[in-house]
Amino acid sequence: MISRAELSFLRSLAEDNAAEIDRGLEEDFRGLQAQAAELQDAEVLCFESWDWAEATESMLLQVAADIAKQGVAIRKGVAAWSLSPDEAEVSVEVLREQAAFSDALLADAADLVAVTRRVREKDLRRLAAEEHLVEPEMAGLLADASEETDSALEHGHVPTPEELARAAAVEDAAALLAERLARMSGRLTRRAAAARPGEEALVAGLRRQAANADAARATVEDFAESVRRFRAAAGTGRPIPDHDGGAGAAHMTNIAVTNRTHSEQHSSIHP
Repeated sequence: MISRAELSFLRSLAEDNAAEIDRGLEEDFRGLQAQAAELQDAEVLCFESWDWAEATESMLLQVAADIAKQGVAIRKGVAAWSLSPDEAEVSVEVLREQAAFSDALLADAADLVAVTRRVREKDLRRLAAEEHLVEPEMAGLLADASEETDSALEHGHVPTPEELARAAAVEDAAALLAERLARMSGRLTRRAAAARPGEEALVAGLRRQAANADAARATVEDFAESVRRFRAAAGTGRPIPDHDGGAGAAHMTNIAVTNRTHSEQHSSIHP
């Protein structure tokens, strides 16, 4: 029995330009397939690629569920009207074409989901085997920057408008990096929890790197807190002293170091 909602959907196939819609979907899938192919060839997944793979899988699973639901209605129409086409409210031929198209899309979606999972699994295994998830120098650089920033404030430095603008950008960059490290730790931890028998060595590597990601995130958050203190000092009204080249100059060096660290995250933080 075809429900009213299903009948309305089947009629829309005949009334709308189904061929045009199909071409649009095919183009969308070709674009996704091209991007997925690039990820398969990549030795390392950057943060953006990880985000794309996860978002694409989520989107494809929802699309596949919708297509499967529509496919049920299409097949009901074919079954109900194929033996009595004169009574059909929608062309059986149109329905058969749509059924075939839906099947092809479902197959493409399944293949793409498999690719997004495969490239992430490959990268997680690479990460587990890495000696360092984060370059050892990064923690020292940020710790030194935090110490010098706080020292500048202790000596009475009041941030200039230019320093405040740059500090705000650095704080935003640090927040983004901390968020990405938190997500990476979660990915490593979830994969370790889903391990199969015989993957003990992999689990050890995943957990080790999850701990490294958490430690790196804590360092980044500590640095971000020092930047927030620096920005908050703008309202103290204390004079700017002139010593050791000027606290402002020292702080600007810190900002430059942090900007460099963030801009090089793809080489100093893996991914």
